[in-house]
Order: sequence, then structure tokens, then C-alpha cells
Amino acid sequence: MNKFISQIIIIVLAISFTNCSTNSSQKISISEFNNRIIKAYKIDRIVVENNEGENSKKVFLYSGTQQKSFFIDSVSQQTINFIVSSIKAYQQTSISVSHISRTSISDQLNDYLLQLMQIGLIALYILLLVIYLVNLLKSKFEEPIDRLVWTIIIIFLPLIGILMYRFIGKSTKVKK
Repeated sequence: MNKFISQIIIIVLAISFTNCSTNSSQKISISEFNNRIIKAYKIDRIVVENNEGENSKKVFLYSGTQQKSFFIDSVSQQTINFIVSSIKAYQQTSISVSHISRTSISDQLNDYLLQLMQIGLIALYILLLVIYLVNLLKSKFEEPIDRLVWTIIIIFLPLIGILMYRFIGKSTKVKK
């Protein structure tokens, strides 16, 4: 039962860390957009986020082919029109523009819950790290250098190291 629970925890951590790392957008300025982004990336989708109670908007620029996303904060409608026309002129293609509306209370709640989830996952990862390192240090290995190698792997390859030790490292232990 204990093995099953630790395997489930490892799978959940792996999925969570990959989702956290792939969904981040890079903040850029209008000048960065003009000088660098429009030339280096094929922007194929724009999402304009209207924040309730604010006159300014946030613009997200997505490049699906290069799997990159950027955002420009505090943008007026005139600047949005400039961005869209610049992309159309430079890339000589049409572009999808979507508008979404967010309420500040729901954003705050979502941010809070996301932070709580990240703190929980980090705490869970640290707990797993400690459990596996203690297990590793208490174990006897066929070769004396194996303990050092597995310690380095677990520490420097955060989640992958634990998975490798869980499935491969157990076989290098001395059988009782």
C-alpha cells in the first residue's frame, strides 16, 4: 500500500511540474514587441484580457509554432489596434483576436488557489525527497560508490532522479 501511494504522489508531481513550467508567459514592452518579438516569432493568436473596473487591458501574444507566449500589460485600445495591424503587415497573414473579461475577485481567488497548490506540491516534493534520501542513506549497496551516485542523481535531477531511484536504484541494493 505504501509503494502504491508513493507512486501516485510521484505521478501527480510529475504532471504538475510539467504543467506549471509550460504555461508561463513572458512580460514584454511595446518596444520589445516592435524590435524583437514581431521579427523573431510568428504570432498566430492574440487574446485581449479586459479587467473589470480598469481602463487598461492586458494583451497576450501566442506563437503556436514556436510554443511561446508573451504579454503586454496596461495597454489601450489604440495600442491593441497598432499591435494587430503591425502583425498583419509584417507577417502578411490574418490573425485571430479574442477578447476575454475577468473579474478581479475571481482572479484573486484563482491566483490564491494556484499559489496554495504550488506550495503544497513543493512541500510534497520536499517530503518525497527527504523520504528517498533517508531510504538511500540507510540502504546497503553492492558497490560503495552507488550510494554517492544515487544521492547526486536524486539531488540534481529533481523529479526524474526520484523516479529513477524508485524504479532502477532499488535493484542495485544488497539483497537481505
